[in-house]
Amino acid sequence: MGRGECASNESPLAPSLELIGRTDTDEGLGPTALLIELLDGVAVEGRYWAVGQGGLMSFDLTGDEPQLDDVFGGISGRFYRLLLVEHDPPLIYATHRDAGLQVIDRSDPASLALVHTTLMDGLGGMAFRNDRVYATRHDGAMVVFDASNPAVPNLAGITEAPGHPWNVVATTDTLYTADNTRGIGVFGIDDPDDPEFIEHIELGSGALDVAIEGSTLVVAAGSAGLIIMDTGVARSPVEVSRLWTGSPIVDVSVEGTTVWMVDHEAVWAVDASQPEDPTVIGRMETPRFAMTVSAIGQDAWVGDWTAVSGYRARAERSQSTIVAQPDTLRLATDRQTTTLDLLNVGAIDGEIVRWNASEVAASLEFSRSSVPAFGGSLTVELSWPESSDNGQLCIETTDPTTPTINVNVQRSDQSLSIPLGAAAPDFELPTLDGTRVRLSEQLGHPVLLVYFATW
Repeated sequence: MGRGECASNESPLAPSLELIGRTDTDEGLGPTALLIELLDGVAVEGRYWAVGQGGLMSFDLTGDEPQLDDVFGGISGRFYRLLLVEHDPPLIYATHRDAGLQVIDRSDPASLALVHTTLMDGLGGMAFRNDRVYATRHDGAMVVFDASNPAVPNLAGITEAPGHPWNVVATTDTLYTADNTRGIGVFGIDDPDDPEFIEHIELGSGALDVAIEGSTLVVAAGSAGLIIMDTGVARSPVEVSRLWTGSPIVDVSVEGTTVWMVDHEAVWAVDASQPEDPTVIGRMETPRFAMTVSAIGQDAWVGDWTAVSGYRARAERSQSTIVAQPDTLRLATDRQTTTLDLLNVGAIDGEIVRWNASEVAASLEFSRSSVPAFGGSLTVELSWPESSDNGQLCIETTDPTTPTINVNVQRSDQSLSIPLGAAAPDFELPTLDGTRVRLSEQLGHPVLLVYFATW
C-alpha cells in the first residue's frame, strides 16, 4: 500500500449493517424549540419510545421512516430512563432528574397522559420483577417500588449501597447494576422489598449499561469495550470475554445471540453465539451523538442525540472491522517516532489500501498489508516531524462499513491517568448557592469545567 488521498469510496461488498430508517427532530418535527437529547429508548413492534431532555417521545415505526407522534414534556427538565409496563391501560415508567418516578398512560401513543408521580431525586435505571420495580439511585442506593397496582407504585424499601449505578437488570433472584465507578453491582432479592447488596465486581473500568439474555450478561464498559459475563452462578457472575473496540461503549442491548452497542460515534452489531469469542458483524457511523440502542429481532433502533435511526444486521455479510489502538497518539516533545496498532475484530481478514497524513514529512511503515480476523493485529511505525505539535492520520482499509480510520496525533509530555475516550470519573461539587451537582447527572449534556480561584 502507498500514500494517497483517503476516500470513503463505495465498497463493492454489501454492508453487514444496513440503515433501515431515520428521522431527525431538528428537521421540522414537533415544536420548533424541541430539544431532545435522547438518553434512553425502547423499541417494540411498530413503536419506539425514548426519553431525554425533551421529555418522553413516541415514534411510529410502521412507515418508511420513524414518525414522531407525541412528546410528553410533563415537568420541565431531563428524563433519564424508561420502562414499559403491561397493564390496562398500558403504561410507561420514566425517571426524571428532579421529579422522580413518572407514570404515563401510553394507550394512545399520539396523546400521552400523566397518571401518577412519586417524588424522589436521583433515580436512574429500572427493572421489573414480580410486581416490584427496582430503580437505581445516583448515590448507590437500590429503591424498591411496590407495583401491585401499576398505576400507583408505592415506595416499598431502600437499600443503601456504595457506588454510582446507572442501570439495572433483574433475574429470578438477583439484580445486576452497571456502576460508573465500581463495575458490576450484585444484589440478592430473596426478600423482594429489601434487596441485599452482595458485592461489586471490578472490571478495571466503569460500567455504563448492562443487558441480559438467558445466563449471559453483557456490559457496556466504556473504554474497556464490551464485556461478556456468565451468570450460571447468579450471585457470582464470571467474565468470559472482552471485545475491545477502540472507543468507549456507552449503551448495550441484546436479542438472541446478537449484541448491539453504541459508542457515541457509531452503532455496532456483535455475534455472541460463542460468548467466549465474540466477533463483530459490522459497525456503522451515526450522524449525531449515539447515546442509546434497543434491539428487536434482527434490527436495532438508536437514539442519536436528536435523531432516531434503525439498523439491520446481516451476519452472512460479515467482513473485516478494523480499529486503531489508540485512536489518539501522544508524542513527547523530544520524540519523532511511535507505534500504532490496528486491530481487526471482524470475521474476515482485512487489507490496508492506502494512508495519508496532514504533515507532508510524516511517514508510516507497515510490515504487511493484511490484518488477520478474529482479533488479529498489525503494528504500524509512525515518524512525525519535530516541527509539528498536532495533526491527523488517515488509513483506508477494505472494511465496507467504515473504510477510513482517522487517528489524531498530539505532542505532550504529560502522562494520562485516564485513557482518552474513557468515561470521566464521577464527582460531586457544590454550586455557589450550596446545591450539590454530580457529573453523572449531566449524562447527555456537554460539560465545561472552568478552573478558577477566589480569595
